[in-house]
Amino acid sequence: MHAAAHAEEKLQRSQEQLQALREQLGAQEEQSQGLWHSLARLQDELGATQAREQQSLQQLSGAKETIQGLQQEAASNRKHLAELLQRVQDMATLQAELAQAQQEKAKQEEKIAAYEEQRQQLHWELRKLQGSQEQSKQEVSVPQAFPQGTGSLLSLSLSLPLCATGRPSPSRRGCRS
Repeated sequence: MHAAAHAEEKLQRSQEQLQALREQLGAQEEQSQGLWHSLARLQDELGATQAREQQSLQQLSGAKETIQGLQQEAASNRKHLAELLQRVQDMATLQAELAQAQQEKAKQEEKIAAYEEQRQQLHWELRKLQGSQEQSKQEVSVPQAFPQGTGSLLSLSLSLPLCATGRPSPSRRGCRS
């Protein structure tokens, strides 16, 4: 009996080992299913992470394009600003030249006014000299128009008052009507 007890005991141990192995297998299956669930969850997370990464790459690409556009715009703005600064400098130069031209114009206008005044003065003096010259010519030509000896008559007639006809009065008393 000893062999039967030993066989039974061996069978009992084998069944216990089999039960333990089944329990282990069940635990491993549960663990495997947990791992499969974890793997599926990690794969989902990985997919979501990859999708976010792809979206981030697209955003980064868009941001790079935006940055490049802004850099080009900034370069264009710097160029435009440089042109405006040059215009401002040109305007300052032109304003200085204008001020200088205005000062020169004022000087020229003063000179013109002085020359005009001088011209008027010379014109007035010329008229005065021409009047004197004309009077001298008349004084010189009157005695020559009369024959010799009539100069005293001329001086007498010049001292007589003139009548309405423009002729000298026959007497010093004046013209008779």
